[in-house]
Amino acid sequence: MLLFCCCLQQRVSNLRSGFLQKRPQNCFFGVETWAELVWEYWEPGLEYTKSLVLKSIHGKLQKLTFRPPSSKFFSTPFPQTIRLSPGTSFSLPVTFHPLEKCECVDAIEFECKEGTFQVCLRSVIPHHALDVPDTVILPPCAVQHCSQTSFLFQNSSKLQTVFRWFVDPPFQLSPETGQLKPGEERRVMVEFRPQQALVYKAEASCAFGTDGESRCAVLLCGLSKYPHLQISSTGQEEGCKVLDFGSVAVGEFLEKHFEIHNPSTVCSLHPAFLDITY
Repeated sequence: MLLFCCCLQQRVSNLRSGFLQKRPQNCFFGVETWAELVWEYWEPGLEYTKSLVLKSIHGKLQKLTFRPPSSKFFSTPFPQTIRLSPGTSFSLPVTFHPLEKCECVDAIEFECKEGTFQVCLRSVIPHHALDVPDTVILPPCAVQHCSQTSFLFQNSSKLQTVFRWFVDPPFQLSPETGQLKPGEERRVMVEFRPQQALVYKAEASCAFGTDGESRCAVLLCGLSKYPHLQISSTGQEEGCKVLDFGSVAVGEFLEKHFEIHNPSTVCSLHPAFLDITY
């Protein structure tokens, strides 16, 4: 039986990872048990024991023999014949003896009348992990104007982590730096300030871990267009660019109104001033 024991450099491959999930039980030849036992938090030089429960869901008496782990890192009691009546269970203690900070893999092989099956034994080293969205889409924005949105990201590991965001203009993130406790969430504001009418895509990269040794990324997308305003006045033809007051006597006044319309798909600010020509 092969033993894999190596110190691994952790890496987030698909930009997402989380806690080790509790795996469902499996059934092997009428015996219900775990497919693997995993030790997550441990220190070299100590012992950690888990119970592997074997339950018979077979209609007849079953006899099991097992081959213990082959490595020095995992151990079980001396091999014996396990007798399981229908509906009964047997608890097999499995002890992990870590000697160094490394990940180990081994197995216990069981044999019954119908065949053989294995239960995997693994020790893992906790690592930093962030849950971030794949893509964040900003609201459409006029050139030289601004739009905003936000997204949540979470420390999905059981280790405290620092973070620092990096992104190029016209996007900006806030806060850019900080710390997250295990399981803690943080909301990040995204600001989009385009200078040209384009479709923008940029990757916001986040360095995290003890010293920022790990990386993940979020794709930011934004659309920018030039704003377009139309002016109209009651009683005048559509598209007329003249607001005609006609003849007005000296000392009298005449009031007229005009409307400003925005037919474009992006927001436009009200004009800061109007240039009036006589």
